[in-house]
Amino acid sequence: MTQQVVFPGIARRLLFSAVTIVVALYAAAASAVVVTFDDLNLTSNQEIPDGYGGINWTTSPLIDFLFFGGTVDPNVPNPSPPAAAYARNGFDFGPVSLRFLKPEIFGGTFVHAIADTCGGTCPNPVPLTVKLDLSLGGVLKHETDLLIGNNDWQFLASGYSGLIDEVTFVKSNGQYAAFIDNVTYSDPVPEPSSCALLLAGLAGSSWLFRRRKVAVLRKNLGSGLAFCLLS
Repeated sequence: MTQQVVFPGIARRLLFSAVTIVVALYAAAASAVVVTFDDLNLTSNQEIPDGYGGINWTTSPLIDFLFFGGTVDPNVPNPSPPAAAYARNGFDFGPVSLRFLKPEIFGGTFVHAIADTCGGTCPNPVPLTVKLDLSLGGVLKHETDLLIGNNDWQFLASGYSGLIDEVTFVKSNGQYAAFIDNVTYSDPVPEPSSCALLLAGLAGSSWLFRRRKVAVLRKNLGSGLAFCLLS
């Protein structure tokens, strides 16, 4: 004969809470953050404030990201109009970086780079190229593919699924801006083993709670009545 075990109300609530927490953690981690710059109340060429979108945008006083409040190319709308940003590093004073407030999984960003840095004066066009160096704690973890400017928006994917806290934009020519839009990242997904330990711990707690309640009821009321009350 199979007997169904019915958990007390508190035990059931503990298990339900555990499952809810695990589902919420995975849902939060699965949702990507897309930084569009469209909600910034700035005028063109103002600095992107540190902390916006969960990112610090300033490397040094002359190396940072500036707001661009219009369309980069009238023939090529921004990925999320009307705003974008662009990397400023003076006249090749050094690469420009954005730094996450905490380690994240970087998905990539749209980049607009010009197709000819010579302005038609060279025998062949010399496009502006951009690549991204992804680092964690000052240690280089990954380099993206090289994006070759074509006067259009291109999505430069990270190609790396690990955690990073810094994205460095490396341009072939510091005198030309590389515009960015829709910077995409997501929180790390909790390890399955951590969630399993959480569920196992709360399940064990509920089992111990039930045993303790059975023992108390048997002592005070008798085993038969205890069984009826818990069934």
